[in-house]
Formats: sequence, C-alpha cells, structure tokens
Amino acid sequence: MKIGVNTRFLLPKTHLEGIGKYTYEILFQLCKQHPEHTFYFFFDRPFDKKYIFSDNVVPVVLHPQARHPILFTIWFEWSVRRKMKALDIDVFLSFDGLSALLGSYPEVLVVHDIVFAHEPSYLPWLNRWYLRLVMPRLLKKASHIVTVSQFVKDDVCNQFAIDPAKVDVAYNALPTAFTHIITDSPSPADFPYFIVPGAIIERKNTLNILKGFEAYKQNDRHGFKLVFAGRFMFKPSKEVSLLWQKMTEKGDLIHLNKPDDKLMVQWVQHANALIYASLFEGFGIPILEGMACGVPVITSNITSMPEVAGDAALCINPHSSQEITRAMELVVVPSNREEMIKRGYQQLKKFNWAASATVVYNSLVQACAKAKK
Repeated sequence: MKIGVNTRFLLPKTHLEGIGKYTYEILFQLCKQHPEHTFYFFFDRPFDKKYIFSDNVVPVVLHPQARHPILFTIWFEWSVRRKMKALDIDVFLSFDGLSALLGSYPEVLVVHDIVFAHEPSYLPWLNRWYLRLVMPRLLKKASHIVTVSQFVKDDVCNQFAIDPAKVDVAYNALPTAFTHIITDSPSPADFPYFIVPGAIIERKNTLNILKGFEAYKQNDRHGFKLVFAGRFMFKPSKEVSLLWQKMTEKGDLIHLNKPDDKLMVQWVQHANALIYASLFEGFGIPILEGMACGVPVITSNITSMPEVAGDAALCINPHSSQEITRAMELVVVPSNREEMIKRGYQQLKKFNWAASATVVYNSLVQACAKAKK
C-alpha cells in the first residue's frame, strides 16, 4: 500500500504541540509496524530529517507553505491532489482533518476537535469561515474518520450527521519525550511554581488562570510563581495583556517561549502542579504529561478533559477563577498530592500509541477496501 500523509504539522526545530505531537507519534508507530508499506510524507516547507523514521518513508516538499486558508486550498486542491495522482498513491491520511474537496482518492481524516462549530470567536475570522464552509463537506466525503477522543466522535456525529460506524477513536498518549524522565534531574528554578503548558490563546483560558493565581498569591507564604510554557499564537486581549504585564513586573510570572522537549520535561517534573484549565479541548495531552512526571494536575470539567483525566486530576469549572484558586490551594496539601500522583500513574496506563496506531492503520485498510467495492 502506498500511503500519502499530510505532515504539515511536523515543524522543524521546535517543540511540537497538539496535532504535531499526534502526527509524530502515530507515524512513528505506523512506519515501524508496517515496513511492507511506503509512506509519502507531504511537507509544506523544508523538513527536519529526524521525521524520516525509516527506509519506507519518502519525503516530498509541496508548495506553497500552507498556513492560511487561501494557501490551504492551493496546497490540498492543487499540490497534494496532483502529487497523489502522479505517484499513484492508494490512500491519503490527513492529521489535521483537511483534504481536497476535489480529490477522488480514498482518505482518512483525523479530527482533533471542531471548536469552530461551538466557539468560532477562538479563531481568526478567515479560518473559522474556511472551516465552517469546508470541514462538514470534507467529513461527509471522507472514506473514514478518526477522532482523538470519544467526546470528539460524538461531537462530530451529532454536529454533521455522520454515521458513527464511519468513525473510530484513536486516543493520544504520552509523547516520547515524557517516557524517559530523569528522576534526579536538577530543578530549573529555585522557587516553587505552577506550570501552564501550551500555546497562549483565548481558548486556553489564560485570563482566568491569571486571575486565579493573582488571588492565590494573596495568601501565598512560599513565593510561588506561575510559569507559562508556550508561544503567543494571536495577540492577547487588552485585559490579559494588562494583567500579564502587572504580574511580570511583580516577578510572579515567568514565560518560556517555545521550550524544547528536554527543557519542557524538566519544568513539568519539578512543578508543584500542572494547570490545564482550557475552555475547549478535543483531548489534552498535557494532562498525561503532568501525570507521567508525578505532578498533580488541575484541569477542566468540560469537553474531553474529564475523559482524559478520569479520577486522577482536580477537575474544575474553567469559567470560575475562584475554583482555579481553590484547586491551587488543594494541590499543595501533601496528602492530596500523594493521592493524585498515585491515581495519575494508573490513569496513564489507559493510553497507548501502539494501540492508537493500530486503529489508524485499520481505518486506512477499510478506506482502501471501500474504494475497491
């Protein structure tokens, strides 16, 4: 089988986030598990050779760099579609749920969330317009769909009237960087802190997390700081900017912009807690990263996050900064920490990249079989 793969999110020289992590881990497993197949990795820019996992991977750079809805259209409808035909590829696997509306080949689309259907304000206007126009049509056209949680599967089927039999769940799991934790590594900081991983955008609930920590500091006797580990994807709101500046000037806030994997592991494992109080997620990999590092996790009680966290995290209402403050107070209590860490290690066992890769592979086989009927 010749498999074309959308690898736009395997970005060079950066700490992979969200879709990039999922793409990396699933492809690493697929390429190793199935040396009998050839995988054509479609990049939209010069690639890092570390992503060429094995001899059955053929890298292909297609232009233009697709980081804008207009360029998405050109890349998928023109570049990818022509290359699929030229190379006589059997099936297309897209890890961001996008493809060519005019494509006539079998395809498997991976959907991480459909936040655009619920909270369109979280996205730039052109992106949400594009997704609202294109995504429902792509999902109906797709041979098969893979989602990263049961929550996303139910959401996709309900929103777009998709047959559940056409959709399989292949969970995220622990990124490779967090499977080799050096337990006696020195702390990167000489102060106690809570860490907030991920891109800094409205959906990640930056404002309420800042407000929650500001309230926590009123009774803090240990010099805690709040560490954000991620990049600003869009210009923050005025309220976030003012509070961010105020807390930075007071020395209460630290910003790690695009930390690499090694540094990220160090900062997480020495944190007093990991905070992932997002407003909308299709999964939430950082929840597992905190658990793997033996760190208590505070996360949201909405969308996919309770499914991922189980009973191993403090699940709070992310719209309430007071609940975030209270959770911070609870996780520093030694007895609470010990129980959460213990449960976290157990919860981790439910998620496995090899098992998820098998689900994706079976979807590819089904897509090809359906096309031959």
